Amino acid sequence: MTPWHVIVSIGLGDCLCCLRSLLPLLHTEPGSTPFRREELKQRDTQLKQTILELEHELEETKRKCSQLSTELQVRKSQQQLPYM
Repeated sequence: MTPWHVIVSIGLGDCLCCLRSLLPLLHTEPGSTPFRREELKQRDTQLKQTILELEHELEETKRKCSQLSTELQVRKSQQQLPYM
């Protein structure tokens, strides 16, 4: 596994988003060139943006699931009412 990997695990009610910083890698990677550093910085920025987008998407999905759950409960309770 590389030092700049991204782990995104979405489960019921939890989201683990982990992005390791590229900064230590830039200082310890032998023979790294300024071009390579810039490339890694751009990749780091892209990964952080992706994480933010995924977190936002997860929150939207949770909100929609909650709304659907509420709507389903209302419909079930309406079906259980006796007819008069």
